[in-house]
Amino acid sequence: MDVRSQECQAAARRCSCAHSSKVVSGIPRARAYSGRAGRPPPCAGTFPPAKRCWRRFFRERVETLCAHARDLPAALSRRAALLEWLSAVTADAASIRGLAIALIRETGPDVAHEHCCTAQLTEAGDPLVPGRHIRGSTSSARDRPNDHRYPSTMAFHYRSLGMATLTTAALLTTPSIAQAHEAPTAAEDRVLRVYNNNIENLVRNNADGTCTRISGPDHLTSMLVDDNGKTGTSDVKAPDLLIVQQVRGTGQATAYADQLGAKFGYPAGTYKALVAWDDPEEWGGSHKCSQQALGDLKKKQTNGIIYNTRTLSLAAGDVSKYWSAGWLKPGTPYNGGAGCTLYKPPDSDDGATSEYKWKRTSALAARFTIKATGTTVFAATIHLPEQNGGNACAGAGYTGIANSGIHVGTDATSLMNASTIRVIGSDANRTNIASTTLGGFGMTGYGAKATNGSRKIDYLFVKGAVRPSSIDHTVASTKSNHLALYGFIEF
Repeated sequence: MDVRSQECQAAARRCSCAHSSKVVSGIPRARAYSGRAGRPPPCAGTFPPAKRCWRRFFRERVETLCAHARDLPAALSRRAALLEWLSAVTADAASIRGLAIALIRETGPDVAHEHCCTAQLTEAGDPLVPGRHIRGSTSSARDRPNDHRYPSTMAFHYRSLGMATLTTAALLTTPSIAQAHEAPTAAEDRVLRVYNNNIENLVRNNADGTCTRISGPDHLTSMLVDDNGKTGTSDVKAPDLLIVQQVRGTGQATAYADQLGAKFGYPAGTYKALVAWDDPEEWGGSHKCSQQALGDLKKKQTNGIIYNTRTLSLAAGDVSKYWSAGWLKPGTPYNGGAGCTLYKPPDSDDGATSEYKWKRTSALAARFTIKATGTTVFAATIHLPEQNGGNACAGAGYTGIANSGIHVGTDATSLMNASTIRVIGSDANRTNIASTTLGGFGMTGYGAKATNGSRKIDYLFVKGAVRPSSIDHTVASTKSNHLALYGFIEF
């Protein structure tokens, strides 16, 4: 609630009249009683400042809801647009109880209450109702009522009863609709859904040397699972964190994040993307694709974290980007790790073709806060160079934690130490990294199956109460060179 609305409530509570010193359902009693025939409001004359303040607050909230209905993306189906808008109405009705009263107040056609907003919201929301013709508009995907769950009679009921009145009452009493778009609040819903995957720029290498471009929605469908480890079911719930390796930069990461949001009926911007490099320089040649155009899509590579703003918040200072991986430069003796350096200039690849290849291994971390509980969550994405497979390196003369090649940067370690839940996702390009490798951070590795052909080189480490998985936390249907890992963490 903003400062002005807090001031409004404070003004309402300052009434000195004994009969109206309380606030009824969020509205001062003088406001709640206004308009009742033959019964002047208690404390009439003592509430004008509060009444004006509440009137202004209600008007602004209603105007905001109406604008939200108009501004919903045209690409959304009517069902998705309607549910998204109703979730906003419900949020206001639940958090500002006086608005709920104003919404469901019975009004006759010839009676106008200064605080009644039913007609205004009905007019704003009516175009979103499936089966409702939008006068003067051309037909679009949103206009076509192709969902059997919304029969044509629904439009009649919304219009005859007043859409805002009916839908608000339904949302406040029907769990099936409200729960679909509320952030989790009940203890059984307190689950942080986390995935890790090297998405390979959404270009998949095939055994015959060709490549296949994968759309974001197809990749997401192939990776996201329900509580039973199954993909493509109606029980798949919106993830909270996607830890990814090998995206082209901010552009691809943001598009992918918006596609994720659209999959669950959320507007663009619901999922935000963090990347180590906004627009990394190109490197390499064909990237093992016989079609050069697809190989070109792999020339820019960086790492990212995608998070759900409905459930997680992020403070400006809680991002650590980036820290460098370690490597053994080709031609350098290993000597038990003595030959290791940080993988960045001047100790990066020789030659113009791979001049910027090192940027693909820049790591990224952030600390989030779960909005429902205030629980802090650390997440990091790490992509180690291919050379780590033969010779573990994490920095100058350093082989990494338990000789894995993994290390966490100084700033990232500070964020991690200040977090309750900790998650690190990695394409380590190395096999046989034990699940106990990051035990010193209180973290355990999940998923033991191969993730890249016959090799397990992708890892998900978590500190937290991870639910058991019937598929060993590894999604076999993932449309990438790498199989996704996931963990559902109770908090």
